[in-house]
Amino acid sequence: MKEKLNSILAWLKEFDFIWSIPVSFLGFYLFAYYGSAIFGDGFAFYPPSFFHAGIYAGLLVVLFNSFTQMGIYINFPILYKYYLQEGFETLPTWLKALIFSSVYLFFFSSLLVLWSQIV
Repeated sequence: MKEKLNSILAWLKEFDFIWSIPVSFLGFYLFAYYGSAIFGDGFAFYPPSFFHAGIYAGLLVVLFNSFTQMGIYINFPILYKYYLQEGFETLPTWLKALIFSSVYLFFFSSLLVLWSQIV
């Protein structure tokens, strides 16, 4: 049972977007709910529609980051496993940044181009 729990916790640690997106939505909701309950209806100086663009942008960054990580995990599993292992730590810093950033930026920019064509 403990091994199963440890494997689930390791999986959740590796794919943190699975729990971070619902927690962030819950945080936004609870902040507004308890803020208005404690401080009254005038809790926020700005109307809620003012925050929609910021929440939408934050959500897109988290989702695109998650999709990028999953894209690297699915398309380049050897690179992703190498990134998580200790062998990656022995490389020079500039080489680590160059390798993973180039693959990450490729996937992230392709998602941005795809999103701009859809929306």
